Amino acid sequence: AAHDDPEVARPIAERGPLVSPGVYTVELVARGETSRQRIDVRGDPDLPLTVEDYREREAFLLEVLDLRRSLENSGEEAAPLRRQLNQLYGAINGGGVRQGSLYPPTGTQRQTLERIKTRLRAQGIVAGG
Repeated sequence: AAHDDPEVARPIAERGPLVSPGVYTVELVARGETSRQRIDVRGDPDLPLTVEDYREREAFLLEVLDLRRSLENSGEEAAPLRRQLNQLYGAINGGGVRQGSLYPPTGTQRQTLERIKTRLRAQGIVAGG
């Protein structure tokens, strides 16, 4: 049967970070119909992680994604910072054949992000703060 969207299959491009444990409402819209359902996301019971650990990881990755978006229209001078952000993101979230981690970012990863943010502020690409 025909439907409104000519693009049936969608490639699985880069995915965002896994959500932290909690209760979420998922909404699916297809062919003019909407379905909502609440789901309970739980952490991995085999890992010694707290809900705060998951939230810390999620917030860190969302910040990295936000910085990457701020560089989308930047010139070639921002290319090294884009690469560093991609590497930082991939080290935690995985990608391709690389497995990610559910653990929060390490001190080294936090320092790397702070250095990148300092350089972005110095170049006027992101606001200070």
